[in-house]
Amino acid sequence: MKKTKRYTFTFSIITLILGLASFLSISLIGHNYVQSSKNSYSMIQKRNVEVRKNIIEAIKVSLQKTSAHLKVLVNSQQSDDLFASREIFTRMMWEMLLSDEKIASIYIADQLGNFFQARRTPEFAMRTIDVRGNVGVDEWAYKNTQFETTRVEYTPLSFDPRERTWFKQAVSHEKFYWSEPYAFASTNEIGITVSYPYMNPAGEKVKVAGIDFTIASITKLLQEQSVVIDGPIVIVNPYGDVIASSLPTAEANLRVEQLPQEIRKSYEQFLNGSKRGRVQSAADERYLFAFSEFPADFGKQWYIGTFLEEKKVTQEIDAIMIQNIVISLLMMVIIIVVTWFFLRHIIIAPVDLLKTMSDNVATKQYDAVHHISTRIKEFYALSHSMVLMARSIKTHEKAQENLMESFIKLIASAIDDKSPYTGGHCERVPELASMLAEEANKNHQGIFKKFNFKDENAWREFRIAALLHDCGKVTTPEYVVDKATKLESIHNRIHEIRTRFEVLLRDAHIAYLEGLLEGKENQALLLQRRKEAEAKLFDDFSFLAECNIGGEFMDAQKIERLKQIASVTWMRHFDDRLGMSEAEKKRLADIPLKPLPCVETLLQDKPEHYITRAQEIDTKTYARLGITMKIPQYYNNLGELYNLSIARGTLNDEERYKINEHIIMSIRMLSELPFMDNLKHVPEYACAHHETMKGTGYPRGLSKEQISLPARIIAIADIFEALTASDRPYKKAKTISEAIKILSILKMDEHIDGDLFELFLRSGVYLQYAKKYLKPEQIDEVDITQYLSS
Repeated sequence: MKKTKRYTFTFSIITLILGLASFLSISLIGHNYVQSSKNSYSMIQKRNVEVRKNIIEAIKVSLQKTSAHLKVLVNSQQSDDLFASREIFTRMMWEMLLSDEKIASIYIADQLGNFFQARRTPEFAMRTIDVRGNVGVDEWAYKNTQFETTRVEYTPLSFDPRERTWFKQAVSHEKFYWSEPYAFASTNEIGITVSYPYMNPAGEKVKVAGIDFTIASITKLLQEQSVVIDGPIVIVNPYGDVIASSLPTAEANLRVEQLPQEIRKSYEQFLNGSKRGRVQSAADERYLFAFSEFPADFGKQWYIGTFLEEKKVTQEIDAIMIQNIVISLLMMVIIIVVTWFFLRHIIIAPVDLLKTMSDNVATKQYDAVHHISTRIKEFYALSHSMVLMARSIKTHEKAQENLMESFIKLIASAIDDKSPYTGGHCERVPELASMLAEEANKNHQGIFKKFNFKDENAWREFRIAALLHDCGKVTTPEYVVDKATKLESIHNRIHEIRTRFEVLLRDAHIAYLEGLLEGKENQALLLQRRKEAEAKLFDDFSFLAECNIGGEFMDAQKIERLKQIASVTWMRHFDDRLGMSEAEKKRLADIPLKPLPCVETLLQDKPEHYITRAQEIDTKTYARLGITMKIPQYYNNLGELYNLSIARGTLNDEERYKINEHIIMSIRMLSELPFMDNLKHVPEYACAHHETMKGTGYPRGLSKEQISLPARIIAIADIFEALTASDRPYKKAKTISEAIKILSILKMDEHIDGDLFELFLRSGVYLQYAKKYLKPEQIDEVDITQYLSS
């Protein structure tokens, strides 16, 4: 399953706020950028339109002013003879030249070829062509600004004004004529000529006046206006001729093809119908262009184009956008800091406290749950609920613990009450174990350094384990626990009744035989024989009775005598299968029935004495639990000779296994219980008190290192209590000295932990326990120094 990635509340909220703030900032900045761009483009478009309009108007006004000069000049004298009014013409022309810097030269010619011209560049001069004589004269009178002649030069006559285009076109037109740009004959400069004819009263066009405008004047105008729009301006005609341009070029007679790529492409788009748009320069820069046509009444089909590098339009907008972005980022940083501070102290701190209290509830630290200090009502209400919940859980848990311990004590009490032979064992072992554990808990030397019951949960776990150390005995048959003699068992009383019948029958036979035999045999001999037989029977029965008690060790000699007594025969006349239960009949089903009467031995180990198990032992479960105890073949063996031959005690191997099996049952029972973490060691503590330090114990054969210290404590308590208990009807209670001596033997045999045994003695726990639970006569003097290592 894919692991879900999770984020902190602070990160999530800050991310959300940043996301919203970023969205808002981007939206506003984007909207502002778009609107600013639109406004800028619109403003630039309006400005370009205004500039083009102003240029057109300026050129138009200039030409109109020129036309007015021409009208005044040609109409100033009615005479057809130029030289008749030479002084007037030359003075007027000079004043007109000085009054308007746009005029490069002003001149007048008649139909004969006479010609007056006032020129500005390369220096002020008055030119006069006089063709009245046989030889024409071309005179150049150079002037200063006061119209004073500084020098005069004469050149061969090579200029005929009548051959010039301005003269011819003016003669053919009734009104003004504007020429296309061309090179002036006098200065070789590129310019435009405006000419106007004068008609005499006869309707003949006898004079033509003209004014030359250099393109430089228009160029200067364009350059001045290009500063306003921050881009080049050009004026072109439909033929691709550049009339004027603000571009810094010294070339004359420019064509559009000679201009930069952005102007060429925009001109092509204009000719294709696009008056404005965008084009790419050779340097991959984007340019905005716009073209306007000169008015129809201008007289010429000219176009004026303005150009602007697009980044100049967006540069300021981009700078403002960058400023807005920086401001937005700074605001976001402020928002992050403020939000983090607010979340950390107002939201996260209470949430962390609530989480800590929740963890406290999870770890059962209910007293650590308290009301939090917060101004947020919901958080305070939640902390209040958690306090109430902790109290409720604590109360409920305490009630559950009390109920559980009551059940445990009930089980322990039931085990003790099950048989009078176990007395108060399950009640006293926990008391003694706790006493020894307290001493071990206070000792910080040797093996006790790491032993520490740090809280009530650890002590409770230990007490419960001690209470449950024999819980498996609930499954141990009562007759095994209570078995006081070797022959004692659950049996069918019909056998006793049958035996009595056998005795009565035998008595009847004896009485009959005594009557028949009366007087036939020596009475003294018969009496002696009878007494000997009786003595032997009494002696043998006494021996059997003594063996049945199980108080003495059965050596080989005693077992041999048992076998001899067992071999004595007697006659059985009654059917031993009458009055049996179904279970007994089932055990005898495969055994042939003996014909009556039949010979029986005094002590018998019959096939029906072998009791098989109703259910086979689950060896897999035993292996899983680590059980290594040897399992007898039969559930029980009721054989008379077999049981009387028991070497020690009253229990045979099968019954002893049944007794020892209680610890296996304890392991199975406790391992199946879902103990909480604070009780998880209960099975380990409770079920290892029959193990030994050398690994020969049962049921798992654990070594010393595998047995926990609490389990070793319970083992010593279990043994000492069993030795000193006075409520066992089958044995006599040991005194303190006797019990301690036995424990010392077990210590040397590595049956119990030596360090704990010495702590048991040094701390005086044995005496403390004895004064509380043992009878006064059991409390005797003990020299514990003989059992201590140092």
